[in-house]
Formats: sequence, C-alpha cells, structure tokens
Amino acid sequence: MAACILASTNGNMNPSPLGLRPVMRLVWGATIGLIGLGCEPHARLIPDPEPRPVCEGGSHADVPIGTCDLYRQDCARGEACVAVSLGTDFTTSCEPTFGAGGIGAVCTGVTECDTSLRCVNGRCSPVCCPATDDPCGADGVCVVREALGEYEVMRCLFADVCTPLDDTCAEGYACYPSAAVEEPRCLQPGTGTTDDICDAPNDCEAGHACISFSNGPNRCAILCTLAATPDPCPNGRTCQATNNIPSDVGACLP
Repeated sequence: MAACILASTNGNMNPSPLGLRPVMRLVWGATIGLIGLGCEPHARLIPDPEPRPVCEGGSHADVPIGTCDLYRQDCARGEACVAVSLGTDFTTSCEPTFGAGGIGAVCTGVTECDTSLRCVNGRCSPVCCPATDDPCGADGVCVVREALGEYEVMRCLFADVCTPLDDTCAEGYACYPSAAVEEPRCLQPGTGTTDDICDAPNDCEAGHACISFSNGPNRCAILCTLAATPDPCPNGRTCQATNNIPSDVGACLP
C-alpha cells in the first residue's frame, strides 16, 4: 500500500516546529521520491472507505473473524476482506483488489468479479446481511448460502421475477419457485431430473422444482398446471398443489 509521510503544513513542505508527520494514503499511481518524503507536492489524498454497519446478529457469515469482517469490508483502500483457507479451517484476511466486475456486474466465472465477490447466477455477488438485504440494492435479495467447509456465507441473488411454465426468462435461465423468496426467479438451471435429490431450487433442470417431503430428502419434480385437463403428469403421477409455488401451478407427485 503506497503511503505518504507529509510534514505538517507551514507552506514550504518543511517540518513544522512540532515535527508532526501525519501519515496519509495516496491514490494509486502517485510517484515516489520527493525530497525523500515519498510524495508529490500535489498528490490527491483520500481516506480509507467507511465500513458498512454491523450486520444484526452476525447472520452474514459464521466464518471465524481474522483481520477483517466479510460484510463490513473494513480493510484499507485497495484491499478487500475475503475468507481464506487454513487447511481444513477458514478465517478472514485483507487481500488486494484487482479491479474486476463490481456488485451486480454480469459474469461467467469468479475471475470476472472483484476480490470479495463471487459469480452467482451470472452476476457478481457480495457478502450480504439477511436482515436488511444490504448491499444487494433494489435488484437483489440476500438468500444465497455459500458453503465454505463447515461454515456458510450469505450472498446476494440478482435474478428476474418470472412465472413458472411461461417462457419469460432470458436464454440460459429457467423459472424456479423457492421458499427463500416470495416470487419465482429466473435461475441458471441444474441437471437434476424427476426424483433426484436436491437442495437449491435450481439443482433441478428447467421445468422442475425442488420439493420438500416430510418423510425424506428434497427431490426434483416436474411443474404442472393444476387446472389442466387431462392431468399432464406422466407415469401415474398427479398434479398436486404444494407450498411456495404460485396457486395455479403444482408439481407432479406420486
């Protein structure tokens, strides 16, 4: 981190009678070598960014805190707080940013997002606070759980609202109902087919939903229109209403 030691001001860059030498961080690109002080006379000085408020209950992550907080992002300018592996454990550390995509930017992989972000559902996603959805903004909700070994980190989901069984999502996306959000969202589809075990809504392929059962694990099921005649479900299954799916849509269940 470039730093500049400036003699306290008396108009000629000489030390003041008190000899005060406040340390200020320089904007990247400032040159080094002025009178041995390591500064340009007109270098623009900027403070470190203000960290975010504390997330209520620490619900943004349960990763053991090291040198920084994943949600507050309380590192110095030019650095970001990230989770780092310690063999089988994790902690947090301030690491240099590399200026890739910011919050909400379109991405196809993690290298297209800046240091503290992850590529989630095709958008660069920050660590977020579930109680406030901050910093997801108006376009996102804090519902994605990123697994780091035995720990979890909450991240923003940026996804369009959609109607199941209607082809309203962009290419490469499908409409999924979910217990985590009030309205179905366009998500990148998975590969699970009927009766495959699932966890996330889009673990299943397009046209399916991840359905919870009281007597077993969650499983993928085909979505169907409840009012359709004859019943559209295959293999002796019937179209049945389930929780967290719009009232006119059901799932093909045994």
